[in-house]
Amino acid sequence: MDNLKRIKHSLIKNKNLIGWTKYYMSKSYMHQWNKKLDSAWVNAVKAIDYYKQEEGYPIADQLIHKAYYIKGVAEFHENKIITSLKTLYKGLEYTKYVSEKSWKSYIIHRLSIIHIELGDLELALKMMKESAKDQSRLKYSYEGGGIYLDIGILHGELGEIDSSKVYLKKAITTLNNPMLELGYVGINGNFHNFQVMAYRWIGHAFVKEKNIDSAYIYYNKAYRLFKNEDLANTEIREINKLSSLLDYGFILIQNDSLDKAITTINTVKDSLRVFENYNREEKNIFLKTYKLLSEIYSKKEEHRKALVSEQRINNYLNTYSEKNITKQIQRFTTEYELREKEDSISKLTKLTNEQHTILNQKNTINWILGILLISLSILAFVIFKQRKLRNRYKTASLEQRLLRSQLNPHFLFNSLGSIVSLSYSKSDKVIPYTIKLSNLLRSILENSREEFIPLEEELTTIENYLDLQSNFSVDFKYDVHVQTYINIEKVLVPPMFIQPFIENAILHGIAKLKDGKIIITININNESKTVKCTIEDNGVGYLRGTDKKKNTSEYHKSISTEIMTERLKIYSKLLKVNTQFEIKDKNKGLENKGTTVTVLIPFIIED
Repeated sequence: MDNLKRIKHSLIKNKNLIGWTKYYMSKSYMHQWNKKLDSAWVNAVKAIDYYKQEEGYPIADQLIHKAYYIKGVAEFHENKIITSLKTLYKGLEYTKYVSEKSWKSYIIHRLSIIHIELGDLELALKMMKESAKDQSRLKYSYEGGGIYLDIGILHGELGEIDSSKVYLKKAITTLNNPMLELGYVGINGNFHNFQVMAYRWIGHAFVKEKNIDSAYIYYNKAYRLFKNEDLANTEIREINKLSSLLDYGFILIQNDSLDKAITTINTVKDSLRVFENYNREEKNIFLKTYKLLSEIYSKKEEHRKALVSEQRINNYLNTYSEKNITKQIQRFTTEYELREKEDSISKLTKLTNEQHTILNQKNTINWILGILLISLSILAFVIFKQRKLRNRYKTASLEQRLLRSQLNPHFLFNSLGSIVSLSYSKSDKVIPYTIKLSNLLRSILENSREEFIPLEEELTTIENYLDLQSNFSVDFKYDVHVQTYINIEKVLVPPMFIQPFIENAILHGIAKLKDGKIIITININNESKTVKCTIEDNGVGYLRGTDKKKNTSEYHKSISTEIMTERLKIYSKLLKVNTQFEIKDKNKGLENKGTTVTVLIPFIIED
């Protein structure tokens, strides 16, 4: 602090000195170190402002990227994600001026964390590995262990189990090194957080490999470290504590200590009420809590309680999806408002320059104003067109997610009708039907968050749906034919385009037939960039079936066709592809001759 006072005194005394960028950057760093993020942000902004006057001087060029880093971190903790992302990328640009001893690695690390928050795990992993190239960080047990841990977790979430275990074991080796960065604020709590997380995630990797014995060992290590009395005063994160308790509950289930497992997991369940952010960590804890409870109740043959747990999972996933859509809209709104503010600042700057020109060149004032007005009109038009083009894809993407979210309640409404019908008839199929329905809905919810999914996953969902309906709701047969040369793992299609038409075929075509049949054929047209799906049934005919039901209590207006039309329009515009669907009754006027539905769906090939 005394050193900063001396610097400030010298700068005030001698106006020709260069150093205000360094002064305010140093103040912002001091406030960040003491966890005063508001003050850190204010001084970082001042450093950036003074840099506009001191750019080109080595003392300023070498430090400006640090000011952007501190500003970006403060914005991240204020949940201004898009603003933080922009600030940090700007700071990354200025690292070109610096020597090896810079904060470039820290900037890239923080960008990786933001991309995790935004859901782009592959980009996050790439940036985290880039950050790990800074060997000066890896030699320390705390920083190196933390980086290895982050890389291992990302590999695990991407399903790359072997790579995940390699980096997690590196993290454990590094974290077990007794050399700590002494003096770091809160290091003990963070250090032990890392150790607990590393053991837990290796346990997760072994669970995915179905190696329960090895998972048991690492979960036990994490739990013992978490329960260690010597660590009672460290700040183990609440999320980490709850996750460790869930892993311990998993161990108890494997040992058939079901009652003790319920007590442990209910402790976590009671703590879930304090979480309302709906972020990725909280989602994982919530889903694992109720998944374990469902498993316990199924083992105890308490099927009603198991169903309640499955319902909680489905309800949470619906809410989580809605919250994420809201978050994305808010982030894009914030980004738009930020650009509006920047445009306003730019216009004010130009106005100041204009007034200065008028004062110094009175004889040419009318000519300058005329040219300026024309230029501003052209510039405003160009900015408007560019902004419209930049936002077109984002808006369309959100519209697609919102439209897909309407499909899930529609499908759920019809499925619940089947459950009510089975319950009314006191069928013993109620519980297995509901469990299968829960699993199907979960896959639909997971796929609906993606813009494109492998054709293989879409076909699996369709076959699960057909199996569910043919065995529990309507007695019919079905066949699915896929061209043999189609690589269903590499061909990616938008989800939930085919199932609504199959649902209509069952509802309006074959529902009351004893020998109902549905045939689904999948072809691909590389020239038109579309997957052609044909759905044929031997029912009464779609148009005839809907006309009959209009005059009865069975008729319900379907929104599926309207939603499909809107979604296909969006994809047609985005991908420049002719997407459409067509419904035709075969042999009009004759009953039980069926309907043919042809759907052209866009596709892309996975790299």
